[in-house]
Amino acid sequence: MAQKRKPVITRLVLLGLRASGKTTLGKLMAREAGVPFVDLDDRIAARFGRPTAGIALRDAGEKKFRETEFEALKQAMNEPLPGVLALGGGTPTAPGAEELLREAAENNEATLVYIRLEPDTLAERLANDKGHRPALKGKDNIKEIPAIFDERDPLYRELAEVEINADEADEEAMCEALGEVWR
Repeated sequence: MAQKRKPVITRLVLLGLRASGKTTLGKLMAREAGVPFVDLDDRIAARFGRPTAGIALRDAGEKKFRETEFEALKQAMNEPLPGVLALGGGTPTAPGAEELLREAAENNEATLVYIRLEPDTLAERLANDKGHRPALKGKDNIKEIPAIFDERDPLYRELAEVEINADEADEEAMCEALGEVWR
């Protein structure tokens, strides 16, 4: 007899660099669990009245963008449980975000998962991406990946309760792995 899956009682929070697959995996997980999905980048873009968070970042500047990002994160984290939340790539670096995420994890209100890819894989994905992802450090958005990876990877690894290496895994395998930890 097939075992029934336990009901999901927390929020699954996906973090990782841009192009790591947070939105794609988040939508799949939310659909499978029958819970709401929130893409924080979409919420931020809407707050700025821009079509994408990348354009909002470029137009508003990083300081204003990160402040707005933190406010959007607070709102999303206060919505009813359960649910799936895909963070923007830099969300954990927004002032106050790291503490908010830690507190949610400590209070069993969130399961923090780092979708980790090596810089080469991220560069390949960004090269094939047709979205609006501006450079963050004034360079080409592909050439800056190693620096951003080196800067953010330690924080993501420290925050996350679970790390999924997505370099070799397909969507189905990653969803299975996420399903195992998010119960």
